[in-house]
Amino acid sequence: MTKSPKTFVAPLDPIEQPLAQARPEFDHGDTVAIEVPLCRDTPPVGFCVHLDARLTLEQSTALRKTAAALDKAQARLASGKRVVGSADAVKYILERLADAAG
Repeated sequence: MTKSPKTFVAPLDPIEQPLAQARPEFDHGDTVAIEVPLCRDTPPVGFCVHLDARLTLEQSTALRKTAAALDKAQARLASGKRVVGSADAVKYILERLADAAG
């Protein structure tokens, strides 16, 4: 059954919520909010992108801190896989961006 994008669906009780949909609770003293521009009129890609990047020390530190916090919170990707490393943390961040882009 397909619902229109404007249909409001009440969130499920956390016990009933599917594992892949569950979002961890974070201590808000340990979170940051950033603004990232998104181009909403870009069509979706029809292929998987491989990312191989050399990070600076600052970028590496930020990614390690993010990955450690997500692991500690037992965060999960949409697939249900636990976030346990840097690659998973990048995927988690991109999933949150995709959620926000709608």
